Amino acid sequence: MAEKKLNILIVGLGKGGTALIAIFNSYEIVNILGVVDNNPAADGLKLAKTLKIQVAAHWKEFLNNKDLEVVIDVTGSPDVYKTLLKEFPEHVNVISGNAAKIIWMMY
Repeated sequence: MAEKKLNILIVGLGKGGTALIAIFNSYEIVNILGVVDNNPAADGLKLAKTLKIQVAAHWKEFLNNKDLEVVIDVTGSPDVYKTLLKEFPEHVNVISGNAAKIIWMMY
């Protein structure tokens, strides 16, 4: 029986977000539903588009996505993290950039 994929959203596409795209794209148990950055020149946008991952300028485009399970915030902004925690439904886990750093440092 195949394992259910974990559906994630990555917010922030600088070096950290780009690394997470590369890491998670190589694992069959993770499905990147989308990536978000309001900077059209963000490092990870080109990679996301090449991999045919949905891109958006604002995380609110994913707010009502019923399949979303985890939001990984790598913006480095405590205010963004607090807002994501407040706005996403309870069933969506929001992970801060500090936790995400461990993931890409291990890669």
